Amino acid sequence: MQETSIDIGGLELGCRNYESMVSFYENRLRLKPRLVTSSRAVFGFNQNSTELVLYQTDMILSSCRQSLDHIALKVPSRDVLGGFLHHLILMQIPILGAVDHGVSEAIYLEDPERNRIEIVYERDFNSQDIINNINQKEAPFDYAGVYYSCNLPEQRFVFPDETAIGHVGIIVNKMEKQKEFYEKLLGLESHRYTGKTQLGSQQKPHLLTLKESEAKICEANSIKLSIAYPDCQAIETALDKLENAGYKTTESDQGYLVNDPEGNLVQLVLSI
Repeated sequence: MQETSIDIGGLELGCRNYESMVSFYENRLRLKPRLVTSSRAVFGFNQNSTELVLYQTDMILSSCRQSLDHIALKVPSRDVLGGFLHHLILMQIPILGAVDHGVSEAIYLEDPERNRIEIVYERDFNSQDIINNINQKEAPFDYAGVYYSCNLPEQRFVFPDETAIGHVGIIVNKMEKQKEFYEKLLGLESHRYTGKTQLGSQQKPHLLTLKESEAKICEANSIKLSIAYPDCQAIETALDKLENAGYKTTESDQGYLVNDPEGNLVQLVLSI
């Protein structure tokens, strides 16, 4: 049995136009809702506990930039990625582009509030292969190959149960301080590439991407990132490091909450 390690536990995202966002993720993107109320929507998959949560926020439009850079949904096969490409064409959903990263193939688009979404299929590489290919140049996307890899193009597209949040990207103003927080205190391993920092765990080296920007980040941050730990001892180790570094943590129903150096809310949870 493969040893588990740190993983993404979920993401909560505040929305200015909540109804439009829920409609996009459910009806256009085709995510499965677990719960939808007048102010909160939970999307997830049956084979893992990772959830994407949308909620109503009062944050107003301004010149500042939200902390979220992108969220990556990892699909289990090229066949599924091809089905998604068929779906985009059928629904006439515009894309930002698509890239062959060597270790993966990815299609990029935006939601109604201009949050970037990456739909990614990871090829069968081991963790060290992924680390070795971090700085690999991007290659042209094989649109035809992905399109024709779909085995059942006539079926209505739905993300399969094996889909999960693969990684999350956030915008940071002070790279070194944020990198130190996630690496030295929360226990993620970091790798640098092309002006960004990629952090992950032993089995999953790409869980979080830090992208540095001088743009002002909104004071009222609207994301909560959950990081899942394999056991209670791993959480206790992280909590001890946070306390020794002067960070205040609070206990919640799901785990422990702490703000990173730039105010993003992070929740430490136990893997299920």
